[in-house]
Amino acid sequence: MENLDNERSLYIEAITQEVSKILAKEEKIPLENAEHNFIHSRTYNYLAYSNDLFIEDGPEDFVDLYHNEQKYHRLVSTTQLLVE
Repeated sequence: MENLDNERSLYIEAITQEVSKILAKEEKIPLENAEHNFIHSRTYNYLAYSNDLFIEDGPEDFVDLYHNEQKYHRLVSTTQLLVE
């Protein structure tokens, strides 16, 4: 169980770093600001505290959720929006 928790922590840290890099580049802001914005988002809370395993989710998936959270004020993927 401890090994799984450690793997999850490493995954969350890696995704957070990659998402922050993408957001910093897209928004033309310092990396620290992008990381701060992401860590204080509902998208990050979903990543960090959800019971979902996110086995196949990459940083682009969380960037998508983050952008839609900012635009629509809810956690929804672009794919889900197209279906609605």
